[in-house]
Amino acid sequence: SFVWIDPIFIDTLPRIEKISGLAEIVKHAIISNPVLFAMLNKISSVDEIQWTDLFKESIQVKLRIVELDPDEKGIRKTLNFGHTIGHALESHLMTSDHPLTHGQAITIGMLVEAKMASMTGMMPDADYNDTQNLIIRLLEPIRATMPTFEALKTLIGKDKKKGIGGVGYSLPTAIGSCKWDVKVAEQVVSDSYHWITTQVLS
Repeated sequence: SFVWIDPIFIDTLPRIEKISGLAEIVKHAIISNPVLFAMLNKISSVDEIQWTDLFKESIQVKLRIVELDPDEKGIRKTLNFGHTIGHALESHLMTSDHPLTHGQAITIGMLVEAKMASMTGMMPDADYNDTQNLIIRLLEPIRATMPTFEALKTLIGKDKKKGIGGVGYSLPTAIGSCKWDVKVAEQVVSDSYHWITTQVLS
């Protein structure tokens, strides 16, 4: 019947958890809400955020998409942006000495999958650059040695979004729009992952 959120609760969280939660708001902006993206672009760090206004915009994205597609047969799959690569990373590192929070993993996943969209020509260069810059500035992706793509291939292949013909990625086509069930050549996925982990996160 309603969504009730008390933003004061945010004050009780460690900074790392605030950033992790912010990753989902950033995702909503990229896939569906240019207004929210513009709001986020005016913020320099998680420490200065006024959460109430962001929540109002972000929640509307989630509600609209889920109401349109409650069974995840179509547009609801756009909510998986960043999660195919992100879940593989999260699972791979879960038992390591340096596990990632869900938000940290999805942050890297969004960087890689946005790069995939750029490399395949789906996303204009200007939108890709704005997306990468926003993610790096606000979500402060962890800069550490990441597993190789080869180490993640099996986990990616087990992703829930795998169907006939391989994994279907949800990739942005511009700031505020996203396609789903996009099949991408493994070499493009590998090259995008390698570029992000060696050039951006090194």
